[in-house]
Amino acid sequence: YCIVEEYTGLHDKKGNEIYEGDILENSKYRSVVKFGPGSFYADVIGAVNRFPIAGEQQTSIVIGNVHANPELLEAEK
Repeated sequence: YCIVEEYTGLHDKKGNEIYEGDILENSKYRSVVKFGPGSFYADVIGAVNRFPIAGEQQTSIVIGNVHANPELLEAEK
């Protein structure tokens, strides 16, 4: 089967395209890119914080995605 992930139109700080389901990492935390009511957001792993993705891409890098790298959802930095 095929998993379709929507492109956010944004790039991480290394220039990689960011898609829904990608796992982002910066110096403070990891987050998962999700789509909510009308916009993309970064859902912080292990917390109840959410941020608009538009600000996160400037400080974060894509380290994987939830389908190919589920172990990154549980790992501590």
